Amino acid sequence: MSSEMESPLPRPTNVQRVKFIWRILLISNLGLGAYMFLRSRKKDKQLETAKTTKEVPTTEPAKTIVEVPPIPVEEEEPLFLPTIEPVKVQKEPIPWLDLGMMLPYHREVEAGKERLLEGAKRCVPE
Repeated sequence: MSSEMESPLPRPTNVQRVKFIWRILLISNLGLGAYMFLRSRKKDKQLETAKTTKEVPTTEPAKTIVEVPPIPVEEEEPLFLPTIEPVKVQKEPIPWLDLGMMLPYHREVEAGKERLLEGAKRCVPE
C-alpha cells in the first residue's frame, strides 16, 4: 500500500530541462536583432544628414582646355601565335554506333536532297 500512496515524481521533458538555456537563447537573439536594426538605422540617419549638409557648389571660373597630343602606340608582337591544326579523321568506326538505326534517316535525307535538286532544276530556265 505504501507504494500505491507514494506517487513517483513526473520526469521533466527535454524542453523543461533546458528551459533556462532556451530563455537565454531567445533573449540574446532578440538583443542581437535589436542591435543590428539600430545600427542600420544609425547609418541611414548619417547618410541623410550628409546629404542635407552637402555644400552648395560655387561657380568656379572657366577652365582652359589644353589639348594633349595622342601618344604614339607601338605595335607589339602577339603573346601567342595562332596555330592551325589539321582536321583529325577517325579511321576506325565507332563500335557502339548502330548504323542500322541511322539507315532510314539517311535514306530520308537523300530523298529530300533529290527532291530539292529536281525542284531547283524546274525553276531554272534552260
